[in-house]
Amino acid sequence: MMNYRTTQALPLAAGTVVQLSEAQARDRKDRVEPLGDGRFRLKDLQTFKKGEVLGIDGELPKVHQLCVEAIALVADPAEPVMAARPMFAKREKRG
Repeated sequence: MMNYRTTQALPLAAGTVVQLSEAQARDRKDRVEPLGDGRFRLKDLQTFKKGEVLGIDGELPKVHQLCVEAIALVADPAEPVMAARPMFAKREKRG
């Protein structure tokens, strides 16, 4: 299962297996089927908002790959590991 952060609205079809945080699952409780270990099968088409973090089982179609960025997670999809900032950021020239 790959973990992603949405960069724009992401529609996922019924039957897609996802890993959700407790809050995400609670908000969709009547629209997901629990599979255990934080994994759920979507019962219908669902759209995830920009900025949501979730795990998705299987390969995403190319059209959906434009809507997400892959991330590494700690323990909960709600707590992603953030990439480190570059040590030497570009500075603006003062003139």
